[in-house]
Amino acid sequence: MSFFEQSKIKKEVCFHIALSAILLLLGVALGAFAAHALRRFTPAELIDSFKTGVHYQIIHSLGIALLTTLTILFDSNEKDSLAVVWIRRSRKFMYLGIGIFSLNLYLYVLSMNKIFVYPVPLGGLCFIIAWGMLAWPFIKLYWKTHQTNLN
Repeated sequence: MSFFEQSKIKKEVCFHIALSAILLLLGVALGAFAAHALRRFTPAELIDSFKTGVHYQIIHSLGIALLTTLTILFDSNEKDSLAVVWIRRSRKFMYLGIGIFSLNLYLYVLSMNKIFVYPVPLGGLCFIIAWGMLAWPFIKLYWKTHQTNLN
């Protein structure tokens, strides 16, 4: 039997890897749209905003795939279950960040309505929180290991 056939996290892993791949696919498609079609009817400074949304969507979609892979590595060890909890929380904030940051930049550029710009910093904050949540359990784990080695 393969890993996925015997794993209790099979559905979770498949779902998040598939969703990450779809977000990456959309990111590439939107990037191509920005590079070719969008410039015909949009000012250059707005195209840069659109590309920023695409850039962050791609980075954080890869981040989601990384986090999902980390759940596989750490879920098998009961001692590391706290790390898995924080990894899953981090992944939720990455999804939220993509939804708030990138989506609002796309809507702003396509509609040229500034109302969509206001939530963008909140999406950026979600990304910052997500990476902090990923760092936290590993800092704790490192610190515990370091403390133990000193004694």
